[in-house]
This record gives sequence, C-alpha cells and structure tokens, in this order.
Amino acid sequence: MLALLVAALPSRLPYRLISRRTSSFMLTVARRFPGFAALLLSLIGTPLNAQQATSAEQHMHLDTATLLIVMMLSASIFGGLFLFHWMRRPTETVFPLWGFANLSCGCGCLLFGLFAMQGPNFITAIANGLAIAFFSLMWAGLRRFDGRAVIWTVVWLPPVLITLLFSLPISTVDNLTWHIYVYSLVSACFCVACFVECWMGQREEPLDMRRLAMTAFALAFVTTVLRVMHFAWTSRDNLDMEWLAPAFAVMFLGIFLVWSQAILLMLNERYANQLLNVARHDGLTGALNRAGFRELAQPEIERCRQSLEPVWLLLFDLDHFKKVNDTYGHEAGDLLLHAFVATARQTTRAEDLLSRYGGEEFCMLLPDCSKKEALSIAERLRQAFEVIRVTVAGQTVGTTVSIGAAEVGPGKDPLRAALRRADRALYAAKEQGRNRLVFADGRAEAGVVLSQ
Repeated sequence: MLALLVAALPSRLPYRLISRRTSSFMLTVARRFPGFAALLLSLIGTPLNAQQATSAEQHMHLDTATLLIVMMLSASIFGGLFLFHWMRRPTETVFPLWGFANLSCGCGCLLFGLFAMQGPNFITAIANGLAIAFFSLMWAGLRRFDGRAVIWTVVWLPPVLITLLFSLPISTVDNLTWHIYVYSLVSACFCVACFVECWMGQREEPLDMRRLAMTAFALAFVTTVLRVMHFAWTSRDNLDMEWLAPAFAVMFLGIFLVWSQAILLMLNERYANQLLNVARHDGLTGALNRAGFRELAQPEIERCRQSLEPVWLLLFDLDHFKKVNDTYGHEAGDLLLHAFVATARQTTRAEDLLSRYGGEEFCMLLPDCSKKEALSIAERLRQAFEVIRVTVAGQTVGTTVSIGAAEVGPGKDPLRAALRRADRALYAAKEQGRNRLVFADGRAEAGVVLSQ
C-alpha cells in the first residue's frame, strides 16, 4: 500500500511540490487508514497496474480507521453548518452548542484513528473525553432549544472525568474492557437524557423531526447496550475485533448521520412553523388574522358536520371605537384591542378560534357548541369586557362590545353564509343600543332575535 501511494501521487503532481515532510505525512495516513487511502486513489483516477490494483483491492475492506475518518469528516461538516448558522443568527445560542458538539466528535474520531493502534494512552483518553463531550453538548443544545436552563456542570464534568480516569494506569483489570464499560455507561446515560429532553419538548412543541431525533437517540442507546452485552458475554479470546469494531462503527455512523440530519430538520421545521404563525396571526393583538381564521375554521366546520355537532359563529364590534381613537389617541385603541383579546382568551374555551377580522371587529368560531352554550360564552365575554379599563396618559378608558351570533349551517360555503347572517345580527345589536348580544334567526336570514 505504501509503494502504491508513493508511486501513484507523483504521476498527478509535480514531484518538487511534495516535500519530505508531506510524503512522510501521506505514508502515515496510508498506514493508519489503508481503506481510505485506497479509496482516495481510486477517486483521483490514478492509473494502476495489475499488481497495484490487486494491492488496492486487498485494502478496500471495511476497516475501523476508515469509518472513523468518514465520521470525522461528517461531524466536521455538520459542525461547520451549525457554526455558519450561528454567524448568521448570533442570538440563537443553540447553534454553537451543537456546532462544537459535532467538532468535538470529529476531533475525537481523528485522535482515535491516529493513535488507537498504540493501545490505551493519554491521547486516546482525550479522544474518549471529546466523544463524551459530543453527547453532553448535544444534551445541552436540546435543553437550550426548548428554552430550559443548561446545567453546565453536567456538560463539562463527565468529559473531564473520563479523560482523567482513562489516563490512569490500571494493571488489575483489562484496560480495553474497562474503558468500554465506563464509556458505554456514560454515553448511554446521555442518550437517555437526550431522549427525555426531546420527549419533554415534544409535549410543549410538537415537531415531526423531533420524533426522528428521538428514534435516533433510542437506537444509539440500544446499540450501546448490545455492545456492552456482547463484550460481557463473550470471552476476550473469542472476540473477533476485525469484524466487531467495524460493525459497531457502521451502526454508530448511521445513527450519528440520522440524528444530526434530524436536528437540522428540526430547526428548519421550527422556523417554518414560526413563519406560518406570523402569516396566520395579527401582528398587533396576536389573534388569528382573516386568512388564518378561514384556513383553520374550514376543517373544524367539516369535522363538526361529519359528527353532526352544532357550530356557532360570533361577530364582535367594539362600541364607539373611532371616538376612543379620536379622543384619547391610537394608543388607547391599541390597548383596548389587546384587552379584548386577553379577555376573550380568559373567558372562552381552548378550542374556540378567535380572529381579528378587521379594524375593531373580531370573529370567533365555537365548534361543538349548542345555542345555549354560545349564549353563555358570549355573555360571559361581554360582561367581563365592559368592566375592563386601560390607562393612557393618566386617563382611564373603557368601552363595551356588541355581538352578533349565527349558527353555521349546511351549504356550499357555510362560513361565508354564517358571517353574513352574524353581520346582520351585529348591525341589529348596534341599532338596539349596543353592548348586547343578538342571534340571527335561522329561519330567515334577515330576521334577528334579541337574546334574553
């Protein structure tokens, strides 16, 4: 393999550009990563004679060192991506945690590949510490991603302890087996911790890609347990490390790629949801805008139609709102809009959809709601809002709300028809003195019935 590498490179590069130090480094790489060196030669298209081709084929087996360098490159790429995003979004402190986690993994893989053949030593102890730092920083990033405080002692203490423990000369036990047990225990604990963090975050903010990350963490835990069980149940003399180490390396590489990609997609999914949330909601009050209301209301209406449940629509208009703006300024009007939305959220059900439909008008859909329940919800909101007061420039300001109600019936566009009838009922409420609720008569769209 060494002769192959030295013979091949000068055919593509001027010999004077290859210094003695560079050649020595290439020979070191060829010794440490024979499979990777053979793969590299095949990729650059170096012409090989029959003897060289046979030698390359013999070294193209799946060796652990080659898998380590593939993982190093993958981790470095993902780490660079996270740090690049951090440069673009300096306020997103989750990026450096996940970025340095991947770079830590990449450095650990590089040290393993270069020095693992020499047996346990201080460099491999550092490599194990960096590998554990990958798990601890990944866990810290998941906590930061979901807005929970990072416990920094848990982040830096395990990697430091692993490095110190693996540096100690222990002659009474098998160093390799002991290292495997300790490393597997710590990494398994962090896999469980990452899974739990994802599970807690999924309850607060459901994300499809978070489920994929949870699956990857669970697989990493299972693979770690299987690795420990195999070492525990197989005698050292019967361990076939030539296939065992590459097999576990392949599994961990696959899992690493899955969860790194899942985390990137999880970030993208959150940003997409935030953009969708902005598109659906009113920027001033936080209530749904008209487009968002129609988008979410149609499936609810269809669901209730299939289950034969009634649906009611309430249309609100803040009384004398233009007079409030003209007298006290737009700040007073904005505060009253905020106060109405806050009152509506406190007095209505979680499944009710509230929308700012335009200016001082609001709309609310009440799924699975009878006429009696709609009356109770509307009256509770009306009575709560009429006592609300806001303060502007030392002056106390308040107003009332008029409400028109209509049941959403069958038809081609039931929402539009219900809005039309609720608007007529709202107009009737204004005509009858404001600060009241009026139901539209279901038997005649033009008729209105004053609620008792």
